[in-house]
Amino acid sequence: MHRIRHAIVLVLLLAVCASAYFQAGLGRAAASAAAESAAPAKPDYPGAPGVFVPLGMMTFPVIREGRIRGRISLDIIIEVAPDQDHRVVMDAMRRLQDAFNVEMNMLLGLDWPASVTVDLEVARSRLLQRARRVAGREVVAGLFFQWVQD
Repeated sequence: MHRIRHAIVLVLLLAVCASAYFQAGLGRAAASAAAESAAPAKPDYPGAPGVFVPLGMMTFPVIREGRIRGRISLDIIIEVAPDQDHRVVMDAMRRLQDAFNVEMNMLLGLDWPASVTVDLEVARSRLLQRARRVAGREVVAGLFFQWVQD
């Protein structure tokens, strides 16, 4: 009976944390939408080139048949679109790292042809989609691997 109470309290605590996490993300999106509508019109001429924000080195285990068979390390850089604030990406850094961790672990769990650890172009494309979902489609212009160690 005591364990059941602990389990119920834990589930409720997780639900409250998840709710706060998503509300914070939705609140930030609503605030940025309100700021965009109140912002003056952008000029016709092209803006300054985008800013490159290094996410840093991330290392992931390669698991095959239930055993760790190796690791892959990626040095990831996110390109912020011209005329966008790079602080949006900086503020979302933890969420980006979490999203990239989930995505890469999913990709590394697949059996790629010819004993390839992971298709880097597929990984880059999927991480770019995740970055745009987390930080905003208009904010993230690109994603690059500066360095890869397989």
